[in-house]
Amino acid sequence: MVALDWSIDARTKTVRATANGDVTRAEFDALLDAVVAEDALAYRKLFDGSACDTSMSHTELMEIGVRLKSYHDRPVGALAM
Repeated sequence: MVALDWSIDARTKTVRATANGDVTRAEFDALLDAVVAEDALAYRKLFDGSACDTSMSHTELMEIGVRLKSYHDRPVGALAM
């Protein structure tokens, strides 16, 4: 079972992601790669992590934060969690 599943809808300009179980750094990076590849950073994002956990280290989480911050030189849509 994939711990992180998502869809990107260009018609509604929405990214929806659902996390279940242990989300890995590779899975989160794949989500970000897809959002960037689909030019969807400016889309609204809905993230349901109510059923997830992670074994990522503090360093991995900080690296994700740095990556997210690097996108703020362009329009970034709202995020609801």
